[in-house]
Amino acid sequence: MRIATRIRWLVLGVVVVTATAIGVVLFWGYARIVERQQRDSIARRVHLESERIGAAFEEIRHDVTLLSNLSLATRLLVDRDDEAGRTRLGEFFVDMLEAKPNYAQVRLISGDDGREIVRADRDPTTGAVRIAPRDALQDKADEPYHRAAVARPPGTTFLAETTLNREHGTITMPLQPMMRATITIGDETGRSRGYVIINIDFRRFVAVLMPERKDDILLLANADGDYLVHPDETRTFGFDRGRRHRLTDDFAGVEALLGETPAKTSVRTRDAAGRFAHFQRIDGQVDVRDQTLIFGIVGSEAAVADRAAVVAWRALGITAILLLAALCVASWLAHRLVRPLHDLTSAADALVETPDAVALPALDRADEIGVLARAFRNMIDRLGERERRLRAAGARIDRANRDLDHFARIAAHDLREPARRIAGMVDAVAGRESGRLTPAGA
Repeated sequence: MRIATRIRWLVLGVVVVTATAIGVVLFWGYARIVERQQRDSIARRVHLESERIGAAFEEIRHDVTLLSNLSLATRLLVDRDDEAGRTRLGEFFVDMLEAKPNYAQVRLISGDDGREIVRADRDPTTGAVRIAPRDALQDKADEPYHRAAVARPPGTTFLAETTLNREHGTITMPLQPMMRATITIGDETGRSRGYVIINIDFRRFVAVLMPERKDDILLLANADGDYLVHPDETRTFGFDRGRRHRLTDDFAGVEALLGETPAKTSVRTRDAAGRFAHFQRIDGQVDVRDQTLIFGIVGSEAAVADRAAVVAWRALGITAILLLAALCVASWLAHRLVRPLHDLTSAADALVETPDAVALPALDRADEIGVLARAFRNMIDRLGERERRLRAAGARIDRANRDLDHFARIAAHDLREPARRIAGMVDAVAGRESGRLTPAGA
């Protein structure tokens, strides 16, 4: 294989390897960019969704405060037998439920014995709203939210921990997760007489604020890390079902968000499958922050795979374009590099036939090819000089040979003439004396 051919293949190989390496680097770089974009996108979504949840908490606080400021509520806590007052306050409660589809129940409860005074319900099946009759009112004195409400000073609003709804002490079926907003009502003396409580249908609340997306997994937990929202419904509200399922079981680092005094307000982490996840702590944004949620989004594997496929095709396309461009450049460059060598080789081959008519290329180049061309030129000049000398010497030898041949002819003529005369004389003597000569010449 000629050196020129080797140089061509070498240049093409270097270019192909370089273009491929650039493609690999581009793919790796794009993959890193996709990962970073996914992390940042998830973090932004978590922040925005957390802000929306916080705003919803504030709206709930406003609604429960509005109901507590009704004079009817204060009057009924003193006089429960005011049937007209019960009806009018129930109508206010019904108006609130009809205006807020997420609200499942509004009640006025006595702080003395925990008895419901007025209750308006939304039917979980039909969505119809009605005022509960007096004989359907229940005793809530044993409920944790009742004890928490009566222990607080008048005017205090808080969001109780989200739990599964219970009626007459039993978890209702189908399961109804409830979030409760409470405000304590006092009399003129400042003593707590009861409270207004709104039950929020937690599933509706979440569905409105956090619509599901196929690309990501939404998670919501309470302050202890127990799942409230999870793709697997059996893992939610484990503290009420008897078997707890917590964020800390699946994600490292989220411990920093838990407890009354969290070390952080947001955490970036990964799950066991390596998917990105971002969590943020959301406090109730009310006077007493009993309701705390941990909201998080986990990037789905499908989204990562789709983005990775896009990156792969993009990197492949860029690599192909670079490779084609590089091959064109390499071919042109190899031609530029090899052409002078090829011309020199052709000139060297032509020296055998027409040494005087050979025009060497690249004599004016400053690189090694120029040095080689000038060396060839010097060699041709020296060979030409030597050939001229040889021809001159040959011409002289030819002249000398001709002179020698002429001399030889003259010398031969001069030598043959006496020999012919002697031979003639011998023949004459032999003829005259032939009778007297013996065969031995005596």
